[in-house]
Amino acid sequence: MSERDGDECPYRVLLVDDQPIVGEALGHWLDEDGGFELRHCLDGGQALEAARAWAPDVILQDLQLPGIDGIELVAAYASDERLVHTPIVMLSAEDGAAVRRAAFRAGADDYLIKLPDPFELVSRLRYHAKAQRTRLQRDALLAEISPPRVFEASGALARIKADPHWRERPIGLLAVRLEARADARWQPLRPLSRRIFRLLAENTAASCHDLVIGPGRMSMFVLVPGATPGILALLIERCKRDLLLCAVLARLGIRLEIASSSRRRSTDACIDEMVRDIHDGSLAAFTVP
Repeated sequence: MSERDGDECPYRVLLVDDQPIVGEALGHWLDEDGGFELRHCLDGGQALEAARAWAPDVILQDLQLPGIDGIELVAAYASDERLVHTPIVMLSAEDGAAVRRAAFRAGADDYLIKLPDPFELVSRLRYHAKAQRTRLQRDALLAEISPPRVFEASGALARIKADPHWRERPIGLLAVRLEARADARWQPLRPLSRRIFRLLAENTAASCHDLVIGPGRMSMFVLVPGATPGILALLIERCKRDLLLCAVLARLGIRLEIASSSRRRSTDACIDEMVRDIHDGSLAAFTVP
């Protein structure tokens, strides 16, 4: 009986192991449980290309592979743009703390001593595959909501466009994006985003209705009427200084980026162009380490 919680497509498991008997055993266990599709790559040298081509939900890899360093292969998955979020479960006959640390540092998400209990192995594969499917579904939904729609829904653009006081004055925009690495812990993002929200409000002196929290990897957008490029640069430096106080970011595995744009006049065309900059990803940006 499958426990896929409504997923119609079977979870895709890529096994990287040079022993055919391991593939036979795993295939039997997965078939018994149901809800999985297995592909077995016997050659570690072809594993990276196989993973790129098939896009598995989880990779199960032996640490000891002939002709290739298993740790380096894990690092190759983690550094590949298409596989960076794919969960990696290591199989190894070695149980030492040093080799475990090396595997996790390279990008592994789990580590099992070969061969583990079938129930435990299948349960862990299902857990990681389900988490991957959930992440992909979340990203697909968020991708449907573009920044221009966020601004339109908030009414911030309409208010500025309708106010004659701002028509011929400059306008600036700040975009703050939080993006978690594959191994990041997402739970603290909400309180952290509230803290950054307050810092932005204090530094920009913008009223709360001028602050727009946009969905999509925890993005926040701030329209700052009257901000010249010089004023915007000062605001960015103040925000950068204060955000650096959030030193927990690096420990949580979260990357923070601030982007900015400005126009000399707050005309409809200038504001619309600035919003398109966000959507196209063409804002001038820097990353807070």
